[in-house]
Amino acid sequence: MTECRGALKAALLVCLLFPCSYAWIRQFHSSAHLSIGQKFVPAEFNHTYRGQINSNESMIYAFNYTRLDNETDAIRVTVSSTNALETNPMLVVIKQQLGVLSWQVPLNVERIYPFLTTSRTLCPTINYHINGLNESAPPGEVVYQDLYVDLSTSSASNVDFEFRAFQVPDFFIEMNVPMIFNVTPSEPQYVEFEMPPGIDRVLVTIESLEDNKFCSYFSIQPVHCPVADEESQLRIEGYYQTVTSKGSIVVTRDDGYDKFYIVVTVKPVDFYCTQIEQIISPKNATYLRVKTVNITVTESLSSKGYTIAIVAAVSFFTGFYVITCALLASNIVKWKYCFGKMTEERVSQPDVDSHGKVLDALEKDLEGNPIPEPNGTGYASPSTSAKTTPTRGQSKTPSPTPSTSDLAVSQRRTSVSSLEDEVDFIDDMSDDKNIVRGKTVVTVSDLTRKSRSRLSKKDRQYRWSMITICIFYGLPVAQLVLTYQRVLRSTGNEDLCYYNFACANPLGFLSDFNHVFSNIGYLMLGFLFILLVRRRQMQYIKSRNDEPAAEGKEKGIPPQFELFYAMGLALIMEGLMSGSYHVCPSYSNFQFDTSFMYLIGGLGMLKIYQARHPDIMPNAYLFYAFFALIILVTVLGVVYISISVWIGFSIILVVFTFGLSAQIYYLGRWSLDCGAPKRIYDRIRTDGLCSWPKHVDRFVLLTLVLLVNWTIAIMGPIWQPIDFASYILATFVCNYGMYVLFYMVMKLRSGERISRLTVLFILLACATWAGSLYMFYFSPINWQETPSQSRSINQPCSLLKFYDKHDIWHMMSACSLFFSFMVMLTLDDDLMTVFRKDIVVF
Repeated sequence: MTECRGALKAALLVCLLFPCSYAWIRQFHSSAHLSIGQKFVPAEFNHTYRGQINSNESMIYAFNYTRLDNETDAIRVTVSSTNALETNPMLVVIKQQLGVLSWQVPLNVERIYPFLTTSRTLCPTINYHINGLNESAPPGEVVYQDLYVDLSTSSASNVDFEFRAFQVPDFFIEMNVPMIFNVTPSEPQYVEFEMPPGIDRVLVTIESLEDNKFCSYFSIQPVHCPVADEESQLRIEGYYQTVTSKGSIVVTRDDGYDKFYIVVTVKPVDFYCTQIEQIISPKNATYLRVKTVNITVTESLSSKGYTIAIVAAVSFFTGFYVITCALLASNIVKWKYCFGKMTEERVSQPDVDSHGKVLDALEKDLEGNPIPEPNGTGYASPSTSAKTTPTRGQSKTPSPTPSTSDLAVSQRRTSVSSLEDEVDFIDDMSDDKNIVRGKTVVTVSDLTRKSRSRLSKKDRQYRWSMITICIFYGLPVAQLVLTYQRVLRSTGNEDLCYYNFACANPLGFLSDFNHVFSNIGYLMLGFLFILLVRRRQMQYIKSRNDEPAAEGKEKGIPPQFELFYAMGLALIMEGLMSGSYHVCPSYSNFQFDTSFMYLIGGLGMLKIYQARHPDIMPNAYLFYAFFALIILVTVLGVVYISISVWIGFSIILVVFTFGLSAQIYYLGRWSLDCGAPKRIYDRIRTDGLCSWPKHVDRFVLLTLVLLVNWTIAIMGPIWQPIDFASYILATFVCNYGMYVLFYMVMKLRSGERISRLTVLFILLACATWAGSLYMFYFSPINWQETPSQSRSINQPCSLLKFYDKHDIWHMMSACSLFFSFMVMLTLDDDLMTVFRKDIVVF
């Protein structure tokens, strides 16, 4: 009985002394390995230790603590010194059960400035991914952990230090709960997030709260140890971006990020974010770079939201096809007439009733008297205006006229309606383009003297050249941007691409799917426009075969469709190139997004000019070569912006607009070459500087166009706006709008009308252009700034939580261009039953 009691007491004593004995044994085991001069100190968390060390004496602080298995133990260690030197720094070595972390004080970050206060968060031991680690203890069991902090130096003199370690209470960040903390270049911070069940995508947002927006790195890293929280290591793990005021990264479960670290560190200087050098304070002064950040994790759009947004966009543009088919089927608002099928009511209307009145008015001067024509041109001269000159096919008996003015008007009406008689009358001079085009009133028949096959061959060059450009331009573009995307995903450097990170919805290999997909409108509406042009062309061919017109009796504007096909292809390519640009938008590929915008504007102006000037159209190769020069100037202006580039652009604009205006005014009889100055001088010497223009309306409108363009050319070098590419694009858009307005004004001045369907397209185009330009003004990125500065203007999604304002700009501008194309396609439908010899050229 006594032996049993002794055994029971011994067992009870062992149970009481075992924890203390275990800790003493571990400390004895550790101290047994101490070198001479090392001082072993048992330590506790949340306690500040101060002391001095030198080359003969170092300190080791030992922490023994417990945690439950499957519980994260995040510990943060802060070490500072007031007199440590870079030549003999204090070395900090932290030994964990499964890893070692070390640094020095002072910490010279990127060799720019030595920081005397340092702080690091230790990687939780549970996150060391070693086979069998997490199976070392059953779930819920207590796990014993050891932590040793070794402070040493090679300095012979004493180095003081201050040391503190504590367990991080809020290491995990929760959904929709902001977390605020401070970061410095020598004190990085990171927290951990685990995706809740049922959520596949989250948006991690960081916002700077301090007044001075210091440059920092913001990184998403997979959960493993060690953590790359130093700038030199941060760029080899996960995704990262530079941040001044705010930044955002979308993290998906499909990329293997069920849980991840959110790492933030501050750069020692702001040059990486601003590209501006700064003066660093002396090393003995206090260099404060404390950045206060607010991190928030919110749920991103789900797969169902992706489907709704994609289907909504496709359905919207499919509606254009549905409406078109419905209008074609029901023949609403005389659709057949507007697309080439003339109704019986339109055929029965008088052909030249209104045009004859307008031609008579154009023949009169400011006082209302008929304008005499020079002899030999087929018109009456001043000396014979009171008599009727017999012509071939006319009676030799002159018709009695009540007055000279009425006789001149009657002669003009006869000459315009009987152009073939006039040409026969002067067979030896009718082939001279200067004679024909030098008349006071030139008609479309005067500028359609070339054979149909010759015009068609020249016209087809625009379409086939456009197809060639699309192939040879598009394939390298696609290859380049896809390479950019692969580099971004492999390196994790999100500074390569200027996304709107606050609304960048990834899908597949694309990091910003929504900005690529929102260009679908260009493709669908461009294809629809090509189908409508093809339908009109087939109807024209059928009507021409059914009722072939006699020579000189052709009606309407000469139908030439190849430029329309080129415009439709350009619209499709604009969608493809804009989508390619948005795969990885940056200053090195901006021209992909704007090149076909220039071509669309140029083709639109050229098509309007071609309507009444088919014989004097420029060569397709010359046209595309000119726009190649424009794109080259744009690239130079963006990459090597300087006053010389602005002056060069202004010179090109002044010369080009002057030459083009002269071509329009003189109907192709004026050429811009080395002899142009001499011809201008001779003309001024002959007619005088202030001679009255022969075509007043045309002269006034073209003068206004020249004044606007020359104002743009002068203000460019004076203002020197930052966005050179947008300035050139705005110049093209302005010229395109002015030329369309010029054409409409001249059309109405000539007594023609604009159909109701065309008016509808004009109203729709104006409304959509106004909305799209408004959206374009609020651009969420700016690749002319640094990536971090561009991120400061990022905007959240505003439509279906999937599309931002720039996506809406894509959709609305596609509609705007489509309606603008339809305006040009239907603008001259009122002339389908009017003889070409009665259609005025302007």
